[in-house]
Amino acid sequence: MIMNQSNYTPLNRIEQDTMLLDHQFCLNRHPTTLDYLKANPSKIRWGQLSNNDAEWVRELVQDHTDKLCYDSLCHNKSEWAGELIRSRIKWDSALGKALDPEMIEWYLLSYNEAEWAGELLKAHPGRIYPKLSKNESTWVGELLKANPDMIDWDLLCKNKSEWAGELLKANPDKIYWKGLDKNGSKWAAKMRMDKLDNII
Repeated sequence: MIMNQSNYTPLNRIEQDTMLLDHQFCLNRHPTTLDYLKANPSKIRWGQLSNNDAEWVRELVQDHTDKLCYDSLCHNKSEWAGELIRSRIKWDSALGKALDPEMIEWYLLSYNEAEWAGELLKAHPGRIYPKLSKNESTWVGELLKANPDMIDWDLLCKNKSEWAGELLKANPDKIYWKGLDKNGSKWAAKMRMDKLDNII
């Protein structure tokens, strides 16, 4: 008898789908997720959970910090993620710096819009990467305005924040028009129109 393969799902496909569901579930922000994962610890995917900024995650991870993915935590905007990062790098609030800064990937922190990420980067400007210019947070604008040598102007042209527009208006010679063409903000559209008016 010939088996109808359209009705047959290989075991590895089932395993893959189950794993995908587990990954998505660990990114769920609903608080009832906590009870489910407590009852089904085998379903926990610590890498995905490290990306979840829901407050209930704090309770689940506080006794399992050795299982967390700290690269993912660098992207996490929650205050509890900031606390874990500070602990890992031995943040000294009195000195205003990290005593063990090598314990995280600082370039990943440059993507994080949280205020605590800004606090760490401001204290360690030597750890700032050009990718920071993509970050739309207000503290990034303050930092880059004070340190224009840290700006990646191409990336800044794609940044939709108002402060990015102010920086570009003040430095028209730094504008990458191809990058600005991809920027959907109102100020970017006006700059493009003004350029066309000048050409005409």
